[in-house]
Amino acid sequence: MLRSICSAAHHGFANLSNGVAIEAVSTDLGPFITGRCVDLGRAGPTLGISSLGFVMGERLD
Repeated sequence: MLRSICSAAHHGFANLSNGVAIEAVSTDLGPFITGRCVDLGRAGPTLGISSLGFVMGERLD
């Protein structure tokens, strides 16, 4: 599942600890790194994540 969600597409992400959700478009696919699925970058604070956190993601398109 990790590789399939990390592709250029429209995604939905929800912070599992507070329920805040956003929609985002992948802009930088970078190399696949084991143990890391998504680097939310500037979207992290919108979800209430300041460093590391757990999110649920789904491909919307």
